[in-house]
Amino acid sequence: MTVRSKGLADQQTLVWDAENRLSQVQDDQGNLLDRYWYGVKGTRVKKLAAIPPPILSSPTTRRRSLEAAPPQ
Repeated sequence: MTVRSKGLADQQTLVWDAENRLSQVQDDQGNLLDRYWYGVKGTRVKKLAAIPPPILSSPTTRRRSLEAAPPQ
């Protein structure tokens, strides 16, 4: 296991598998943040993010959603 701060308020723990590949990222409380799976050739085939990434929208998208909103 490796512990990193990476400029974050909380530390993260990196967990490595027997082949020395990153398998999990945990927060400072031990909660799972990310999990990784690898194929037979060693390439990552799947990533599971326990916390979904934020939805980023452009100003145009926000403007369209406001225009489409019913009047209050």
